[in-house]
Amino acid sequence: LGLVLSFTFPVLAQAETSSVGDAGKAWEIPNDADRGQQIFTILDNSFGQSGSYLVKRSFKPGVDTEDPTCASLTDPKCSNTQYDFRAILKQCDNTNTINCISDFGVVDAEGKRTSGVFQEYFPDKAQNEFVGDASSNVPNGGTGSVYQVKSAPFQGGDKYYVEATLTGGGGPNSQVNPGDFSVYVFPVAIRSGITTINNWPNAGISKLTDSGAGHTTGTYVYASPGLISSTSCIVISGQDKRCLERYAFPANINFYVTIKLKKEPNGWMHGRIANPTIKITDNKDFVSVDIQAEPIAVPVVYKMYRWASMPTDLRSKYDLVTGGYLPDNPVYVEGSGCGRSACNPDPEKRNVIISPAPYSDSAFNQLLLWLPYVKDKAQAMYGNWSVRTLSGNELNNANVCFTGQQGVTGIVSSNSSTYSPGPPYLNRNTNSLDYKVAAPHFTSADSDTVFKGSYDLLMRSDVARCVYGFTSAPISATISVSGSDGEASVATTIFNERAGWVQLRAAGFTFSSPTISVKFDQKSAPAAPVVVSPSAQSGAPTASAVKKISITCVKGKSTKVVTALKPTCPSGYKKK
Repeated sequence: LGLVLSFTFPVLAQAETSSVGDAGKAWEIPNDADRGQQIFTILDNSFGQSGSYLVKRSFKPGVDTEDPTCASLTDPKCSNTQYDFRAILKQCDNTNTINCISDFGVVDAEGKRTSGVFQEYFPDKAQNEFVGDASSNVPNGGTGSVYQVKSAPFQGGDKYYVEATLTGGGGPNSQVNPGDFSVYVFPVAIRSGITTINNWPNAGISKLTDSGAGHTTGTYVYASPGLISSTSCIVISGQDKRCLERYAFPANINFYVTIKLKKEPNGWMHGRIANPTIKITDNKDFVSVDIQAEPIAVPVVYKMYRWASMPTDLRSKYDLVTGGYLPDNPVYVEGSGCGRSACNPDPEKRNVIISPAPYSDSAFNQLLLWLPYVKDKAQAMYGNWSVRTLSGNELNNANVCFTGQQGVTGIVSSNSSTYSPGPPYLNRNTNSLDYKVAAPHFTSADSDTVFKGSYDLLMRSDVARCVYGFTSAPISATISVSGSDGEASVATTIFNERAGWVQLRAAGFTFSSPTISVKFDQKSAPAAPVVVSPSAQSGAPTASAVKKISITCVKGKSTKVVTALKPTCPSGYKKK
């Protein structure tokens, strides 16, 4: 029998609306590509996919003049060396039986599921399509999938783009452990005949034909078609001049995606979803990951200034040559790229887009810096439905209880523009798990509509007890939201623990930069708490005194050592 782990929230009351975020076609990002322009943006889901690729690890973008991509692991360029891959997963069928999408659709109010109908891959073929290897746990690398869902129409039609991605790497005769895992869903309309696409290759690794970005013509780089004027394309098909235009999600509809993986994703996850239900089922030969949730609206921040007309106090925070944010210590390197142009001591001869990662300290600091110049208002409200594992950079200061165990340890989701890196951090002063968020105070609506925040936290019960050093006795929790001025913000909160998961939700609070605090308690005497030290930059805890255990697992002549807080042997292995 497979092991099923599931968690869900009761649905908080929401106003009836026709769409999630701005109605209709998504706001079109301006193609501000003129020299002399300085752009700042906070955009969680950038337009244009990254593409699939299998590449030798020694690849140096912008330097190598020989094609580094491989068609399979038997390709001489990848067969006897270290390699990396990014695979957009295909549909499950007779050929793709593992590491594939097995279902996508919607759920009605009674919980009945209706599957969407697969229409096509988009683009038809990946720029760097490759054949995987099941024995090494390398997926087939393709393109995203378009479905028709007649029971979930929106203003642009009834088609949805689903992109599920796995990354990883390995070497000769080694099985790959999963790296990053992500799932994105977008409502889309297929638009044809876009002449401005010209002869762009599809997203992926390709030879550079224009040195405008500071790289040498003829070298291979990670590239995508980029912005196309007067469209809101999220994916572009260069061969036939088509694109998928992004639209708003219909409101009050739950979507689900089911994916078959060789191995369960590891670590902590971040979502752009609301009221989620996630089931992870171990079926011996594969793991089924089923995610069900509502989409959420996330504020987009965007502002362009001509360098010469940029307010003096704002301009003083950015480097003259690179256009980079000075507190980030930008270092100019001769020939390096500066956004969409080469660096230049004359800012009127370069073009720079400053788009920090939403989870970075830089994003927080710059957002608060720019809010007065955007009138504390979102440029647009994008509907989002996405889940992804956290990157290594986001987990640098995470408590070992979140990172030292196998499988998914939890997920945090928020509709804020920027958010804390990693899982919530343990504040030793208040003994609470804190999470910082920031966003404009107002939505993009014509009237000054106040933006209301949402926060979902799901955590394995054993992880919560590990952080606090609690016993297996029942625990309780309180949730509070406070602004940067220390004033409490009114929010609706939910807490419960069931089926091995702690579940919390806060909604209805306001911005610009509140902190959400969750404080756990246990009536019985707790064990000794985990001692952590806050990070100097973010207040996040560093590695604690939790002790990991190592066990030896055997399968025939194969031996593996597993180290974790509660180590278990992989499927097919037995403890020695």
